[in-house]
Amino acid sequence: MRRGLLLALLLLATTAGAQEALREGRWRFAETLALDGLPALPQAPGPRSFEVCLSQARPLPLDAQHERNCRVASLRWEQAQLSYLVSCERLEGGIAESAGKGSYREDGADFSVSTKVMGAGHPMWMRRHLQGVYLGACE
Repeated sequence: MRRGLLLALLLLATTAGAQEALREGRWRFAETLALDGLPALPQAPGPRSFEVCLSQARPLPLDAQHERNCRVASLRWEQAQLSYLVSCERLEGGIAESAGKGSYREDGADFSVSTKVMGAGHPMWMRRHLQGVYLGACE
């Protein structure tokens, strides 16, 4: 019984410590895409960026200009790593299912995300790399 309580407290402390790595506020993420299953494309689009306000309650780097009505299937802090599974409606149409993993530092972040976009026709797979920079407080 004591051992179980000690283990639960240790797990809670580890999770809380990992979440403390997220600095709440406005972040800018630069996104680089690699598209799978589309050999006709000469190259994937170049880097683009988006800004988002992050908090302990909303730690995911999601782009509101392209994703809406997101449902988080899984969100796990493990040491300083955040892993998540999320499903979002795309403003362009269709559903995007993403699995992401990354970490936050004091003023930066680094995430790798695999996304399956389902719309008309065959599913399209994307690999995204997100690099974040802390900008300051949210307005």
